[in-house]
Amino acid sequence: IKSSTQNSKETVVATIKHKVNVSYDMEIKRGQEAVKEIYKLKDGSEPIRFTKYCVFTDSRRYKEPEQTGIEILENLANKTFDELLSEQKNYLDEFWTIADIEVGGDEKLQQGLRFNLYQLLQSVGKDSLSNIPAKGLSGEGYE
Repeated sequence: IKSSTQNSKETVVATIKHKVNVSYDMEIKRGQEAVKEIYKLKDGSEPIRFTKYCVFTDSRRYKEPEQTGIEILENLANKTFDELLSEQKNYLDEFWTIADIEVGGDEKLQQGLRFNLYQLLQSVGKDSLSNIPAKGLSGEGYE
């Protein structure tokens, strides 16, 4: 799915892929507002695992956001859940090694500091083009 701004022509692309572990037929319906994939699963007694991969790219970071999104998505979809979990664990371990602040004698203060560090981690931009959103991704303002 690709969208561009009218004046600046900035583009954002959502590249999406689904994996299903059982046999199915799929129908794609495209409309003005949405693209739908309708899955008709074959009869069977096997548990169904439906995995959705989604990558967002834009023209500020990538010369070819559509192609880059496809490349990132294929790389991502070829990894197992355990590989992705391990990468995330390594990322967080590295973050806490660098960012953790320890305060002795006040467990509530320690917990508050770590929560605030987490809020910064999840909401601060990781490049020179993004910044801190008004309420973060997990802030109470969106409840």
